[in-house]
Amino acid sequence: MNDDTFQCVSVSNEGTGVGVCAGAWLAGKKPAVLIPTAGILAAAFPLTTLNMQKNIPLLMVVPYRGSLGDGIWFMGPYHFTTEPILRDLHVAFTVVDKIDEIVPAITRAQLSAEAWLQPAAVLLTGDIIFEEG
Repeated sequence: MNDDTFQCVSVSNEGTGVGVCAGAWLAGKKPAVLIPTAGILAAAFPLTTLNMQKNIPLLMVVPYRGSLGDGIWFMGPYHFTTEPILRDLHVAFTVVDKIDEIVPAITRAQLSAEAWLQPAAVLLTGDIIFEEG
């Protein structure tokens, strides 16, 4: 949020965030959405009606709650739902579990989203989310 090369827009829910990003793309920007794991479900409708039907790319960065390394007990079920939901929505994704792989993964996902005119996601595992230091 302190980087002047980015414009951060806070929204009230994930679906609205997807809509704001679609508008940003149509205005010539390269949007990305930081979306919680559970928020993928809230964003399913705009992802399908805006991004997928209208060929609007979107980079999604998702803290992969419930992945191995996530020490919060009630997040465990997301391990079994996140990837199937993304597959059902036809969102290409990659799972990143090493900090030095984040930038290349985000770069590849952005390039793919733009080339395919579809959403692409980068899932950051618990090993990254809970990294100390």
